[in-house]
Amino acid sequence: MPAPARYLGISAAQLTSLARGRDHPGIASLLRRAWLSRNLTFFAAVSPAPQVSATGTGQSPLDTLIRAQQADRAAVDSVLTHPRFGAWAAYCATAAPGHGQFADPIGFAASFAVAAALRAGIEFALPIPVVGGVGVVPGLGTVSGADGAYLHVRGHHGRLELDGGQTWNPVRTWHSGASTLEFDDLPPTPAAWPDQVVAPHWMPIADTDYDWWKGCFETARQLLDDTVPELAHPLAHGMRAVVPRSHENTGFVSSTLVDAFGAAAMITPVDGMGLATGLLHEFQHSKLGIVLELVPMIACDTEVSLPSPWRAGPRPPSAVLHGVYAHLAVGRFTRGLARANGSAELAERADTAHRQTVKACATLLDSATLTEIGRTFVTVLRRTVDDDARAVAAAGKE
Repeated sequence: MPAPARYLGISAAQLTSLARGRDHPGIASLLRRAWLSRNLTFFAAVSPAPQVSATGTGQSPLDTLIRAQQADRAAVDSVLTHPRFGAWAAYCATAAPGHGQFADPIGFAASFAVAAALRAGIEFALPIPVVGGVGVVPGLGTVSGADGAYLHVRGHHGRLELDGGQTWNPVRTWHSGASTLEFDDLPPTPAAWPDQVVAPHWMPIADTDYDWWKGCFETARQLLDDTVPELAHPLAHGMRAVVPRSHENTGFVSSTLVDAFGAAAMITPVDGMGLATGLLHEFQHSKLGIVLELVPMIACDTEVSLPSPWRAGPRPPSAVLHGVYAHLAVGRFTRGLARANGSAELAERADTAHRQTVKACATLLDSATLTEIGRTFVTVLRRTVDDDARAVAAAGKE
């Protein structure tokens, strides 16, 4: 008799903790397992394709991943849960043939296999696609000195063996305690942000601009730790990458892709507070995106549009729910900063966030778009927003 199917689930207590903005200790592990399962499902849909195994080197990306997993499962899971892997796997499994700007999106399986092999310390030899004049190893860096559409790379004991004229350029990272956040200014792989296009020659962010980002991050980390530690801790352990975007090429301040859990695309922040707010906002979107795949909260999302306090036009119910979840966290952070700094401007921002979030909760609860679980979740969100405001008001009278 076959073993019964096993499904990931989320408890009522865990859902309540998410709605309260005080994540249950098991949430981080649950979201990571759900994200890994999702990515592997998409990968299974594309991995048997001939392009994945026919590399002409005697090795295949899939074989390399399997050998790496046998050597170090945690190292491979780190690659399989990387935001770029999730975006790539979903893109390959769902995009129409010939869609997009990449001639061979499946070929990027080799890039992820190289990343896994390097992390696991096994021997490998694979051709990886060249983007913007470099071979991209997601999450780790690039190899410059490429000539042609593919770059043949070899590795031994966790080290790349480069040919003459080739140079390894590691991805730059920010560290916060035991966690690491990538500054992902590498060339795009399939399913990049909509405005991110392949340039003939890739150049990383200049050192002076990078130093500004890094300084903002150090300030942002301290602000989040001091003001909303209950939100800062999950972010530090769940956010994997910041993707810097250009003011000229994008219409947003920050954004999240549902297929790239743990990554946020952002324009250059004005200061550390701006970066902290953007990271907090986008990580809330990332978390809720996975939760909504585990728990059906929206009964009808395709034929109904609702007014949103944050947009000029109507939005799908799921988008309004995302807005509530993100602004609950941002409002709490802003209100805490206002109290710590005695800032009337920040207090007004927090009050505006409170009014908008309450209004959006009422819109959702008055509609017929939520499931029973969704109504419970939004009801707790609504109560949490008011509780946050009352707590700060009470603290101010002491």
